[in-house]
Amino acid sequence: MIYLISIIVIVLLVIPQLVYGNVPVDMFAFPLNILLLLCLIFTICATSTKAKHITLSDFGTKKGAIFTITIFAINVILCIFLPNKYTTQSYTFILSFILLLLSLGFTIKRQILHFKRGAILHLSTTIIHVGVFISLSAMFFSAPDNDNAYLQSILHTKSNEATHINGSKYALPFYINSTNFTIIKNNEAVTNYIAEFDCINTDGNIKSFIVTPNHPAHYNGYGIYLSGYNTSATNNTLNITYIITYHPWRYAIYIGFAITVLGLVMLFFKKQQA
Repeated sequence: MIYLISIIVIVLLVIPQLVYGNVPVDMFAFPLNILLLLCLIFTICATSTKAKHITLSDFGTKKGAIFTITIFAINVILCIFLPNKYTTQSYTFILSFILLLLSLGFTIKRQILHFKRGAILHLSTTIIHVGVFISLSAMFFSAPDNDNAYLQSILHTKSNEATHINGSKYALPFYINSTNFTIIKNNEAVTNYIAEFDCINTDGNIKSFIVTPNHPAHYNGYGIYLSGYNTSATNNTLNITYIITYHPWRYAIYIGFAITVLGLVMLFFKKQQA
């Protein structure tokens, strides 16, 4: 019954999707996203797994895992093949992701409640699930806090005016001053380019960086990527384009990945011993 209810809700969510468009995820920025994450964890912890009637904890069973993974996979496929009509900010996609997190959470809870001392295989799978839950939760709930923008930098001219991917302009909390730009060619073909720049904080502190397209710089929680360059046709000025990213939850994602790898290593050695 819980699966039928979920399908009905997903189908009904098509209505607000058609009327209002995508979910305005920006309104769930910090601290609201933290509160929502805590509510999700509280729901998982407070829901009984021994209740005889149908509850959310059914998502933690094998049948529930298959159901949530299937629903999520369908939504991912829709995002891939219908990118103009269906995105990761769609109502049904977000619900499918929440159902997947619930499934993982209840699975972890069941594994902990039924843990047997010395069961390394059981422990390793639990650790893997915990790592995946942390990574997926961090990626999902951090979305409103993430920021991606472009900054056009003229050589030897400092600037902090960034353009958000939605077209809005805003000022970064630091300036970027490009000091040098090197173009590497092979047989007249550009093979690489290198930018040297200073990050100037509001208090006047300066830190220098050297970046290439595949090797970004990191400054005060921001990632600075070298995107490209062009020469102005009017005054022959070199314009360097940087992509500025801000992902405050990225360390939580890395921790989740590390925990998942630890579980996989434990699982590998356990199977080798068997």
